[in-house]
Amino acid sequence: MVAFHQQHGTFALTTYASRFLYARLAPIADCRGLALPSHHWPLCPPEPPDQRMTTNAYMWDLRRSPQYRLNLPAGMTVEQVLADFDRRIVRHQPVDYALLVGRDVLRGFQPFRTVGPKDVPPTPWLLRQKLPSNGRSHDPDGLYRSFAATCLAVLVIAAMGSAFSWRYQLPQLVLLPPAGALGLSALLRRDLAAATEDPASGR
Repeated sequence: MVAFHQQHGTFALTTYASRFLYARLAPIADCRGLALPSHHWPLCPPEPPDQRMTTNAYMWDLRRSPQYRLNLPAGMTVEQVLADFDRRIVRHQPVDYALLVGRDVLRGFQPFRTVGPKDVPPTPWLLRQKLPSNGRSHDPDGLYRSFAATCLAVLVIAAMGSAFSWRYQLPQLVLLPPAGALGLSALLRRDLAAATEDPASGR
């Protein structure tokens, strides 16, 4: 937060706080009875609550989420418009919002971990004992080439868009060692396979 303050002039972790809160409120927002400025109405989902998108979709779906299709009033940013809308909805529906928050807090203490149809899927953050299968046989050659290619792509893109900085070289520390280890493993496997199949080897 101190580093963020040095760059942006406010103590925070992100400038997207109002965006995240909008995505949280959109599935339950009820604009009936609210005196809203005209630029707020597109933010009110017209569908019934049980037919609305998920919070994740309201946050990240650039094509369908209303927050990415706003006509901004002069002198206002998207974040300012969303922050104003968020405040109005929370004040208009404090009980609904409290129940939404309370329900999810309590879910963290339930004995069984369940994932509902509107939850954010945990798959991208699961620790795996092996890489997921893509339906093809394991190819260590292709895998180490993928790590190396990813590293090269990151470095080239950084060089294309900005001046040289050592911080842009950090992907090397993460991607090149695994690429080297996988490449060495592929070479050793290949040599072992060749020795096993060669009758002259005496095996």
